[in-house]
Amino acid sequence: MMKPRYLIYSLIILVGVMLDQWTKMLILDHIHSSDDFQHWLPVLSIVRTHNMGVSFGMLSAFNLGPWFYGVLSLSIITFLVYMIIKTPRMIPQLAFVFMISGAIGNVIDRFMHGYVVDFISVHWFEKYYFYVFNVADIFVSCGAGLIILDALIEKRTENK
Repeated sequence: MMKPRYLIYSLIILVGVMLDQWTKMLILDHIHSSDDFQHWLPVLSIVRTHNMGVSFGMLSAFNLGPWFYGVLSLSIITFLVYMIIKTPRMIPQLAFVFMISGAIGNVIDRFMHGYVVDFISVHWFEKYYFYVFNVADIFVSCGAGLIILDALIEKRTENK
């Protein structure tokens, strides 16, 4: 029988993927090119981009193709599921759940469109721009943040 924790993790993944895909669908339906730049705040804009690489556009210049990145993502998802099963602590398990949610959201894009839809642009008053990203990337980043937090907590616990 499945542990109740795994059912909750599955629901988190499902909600994360649905939120990611819903926001991307809105962008694809309403923002038709990268020229349709919509400023929401002095530091936040919405712009449609097609990411052919990995997170934050890295490796885009190599044009390895959506199938390469898709298979790589599925391999990473499989590894993260294994890590959830093998890791006894809840914080790293949640981190892996968030990462899986983001990875699934982006792998769906790769197989459906051949690229990942990115649309959130964070910048500092039109001068300094961060990479354009999406909701799936936020989930992956939150997962990475939880891994760092867990490592800090573990280190502090060991030092006592």
